[in-house]
Amino acid sequence: MKQLEFKGTQGEWKLFIDNLIKNEIFIIAGKIPIIRIAVNNYINKKEAIANAKLIAAAPELLKALQILVKNGFQCPSNEDINKAEQAINKALL
Repeated sequence: MKQLEFKGTQGEWKLFIDNLIKNEIFIIAGKIPIIRIAVNNYINKKEAIANAKLIAAAPELLKALQILVKNGFQCPSNEDINKAEQAINKALL
């Protein structure tokens, strides 16, 4: 299977909570806001932050899965395992 390339915004995606804008959470790449998540009557702030963490980790999670697929799901290197664990922790912690 040919490995496809991610065509979205490059760079590390990070969670950013602007204390001045209390009902919005942002995902930024560098200093550029690329995703805005609203806190409203349907999604509380805790849930919105959990969603934002998963979205911010998406590029790293994708890369970890691509490495597994590329290696035929064989035993990954310790470095690859560490990168995957870091991406999972970024999404969940």
